[in-house]
Amino acid sequence: MHLGPIADLSDSIFFIYEGIQLTIAIFFFTVLIEGAAMRYLEWDILRRCMIDSFIVNAVSLSTGMLLVVLYFFVPLIQEIAEHMLVGIPNVMLSFLIGWIVSVLIEGATLLVLRKRAPRLTLRMMLIVNALSHVGLIIAYIVLLA
Repeated sequence: MHLGPIADLSDSIFFIYEGIQLTIAIFFFTVLIEGAAMRYLEWDILRRCMIDSFIVNAVSLSTGMLLVVLYFFVPLIQEIAEHMLVGIPNVMLSFLIGWIVSVLIEGATLLVLRKRAPRLTLRMMLIVNALSHVGLIIAYIVLLA
């Protein structure tokens, strides 16, 4: 079965291929990378950055896992997902789509959670998700390609 990344959602691809242990490890890696980046960009104190990162990534991963479950029951989702992992350009496209959806989900969650300016929140999510998705792409290449 081929399934491209679908939102940290991009983390979900690791569940399909490697199981729950790797998914949990990748999840915490993502939380640490994004939390540290949020602190570096002066979002808040380190503890709050890590908590915010954990919450928004849990929401994003839950959404991705829901899509994985739907993959098995909704033929349209299965057809779309299977076409996303044909060749390297499509894998990168899958990660790009995962990044965009992650930014939207995590940005919306962070807006509700912290009630900061939307532009600041969006900028933060664009940057931290770019960093974590570079890590996910490297993990994908090392572990699954």
